[in-house]
Amino acid sequence: MTGAARLIAAGIGAALRTPLWLRDGRYRRLVDGVEQRRPSPVGPDLALRAAWATLRVLGRMPLLPWRNTCLYRSVAECLVLSRIGIACRLRIGVRRSAAPSGSVVAHAWVEWSGQQTPDPTNVILNPSG
Repeated sequence: MTGAARLIAAGIGAALRTPLWLRDGRYRRLVDGVEQRRPSPVGPDLALRAAWATLRVLGRMPLLPWRNTCLYRSVAECLVLSRIGIACRLRIGVRRSAAPSGSVVAHAWVEWSGQQTPDPTNVILNPSG
């Protein structure tokens, strides 16, 4: 299996495991943070795009446990990064929106290498780079 194929497989595998991590509470380990291991010589970009694209497709299918939400994308992202050996942490924020509605607004994101990743939109999977 080529390096690109391995990264795509890692991304798809992370997306497929996400509902399990959310259902049984394993996601809490990601909130505590994943420590740096010996990182893969290749970057995580292709694997992350594969995870996001897989969640986007699965999230459109009715009656399946996958959702294309920031929480699902962030858990999948942490699983990909930890598989590649990159230290990361799942962050979840909650606040009350401005009056008069006062509704609760929540968001999940990932911090790694001292940065937070952008919320992916219109993710395009391109194995060539």
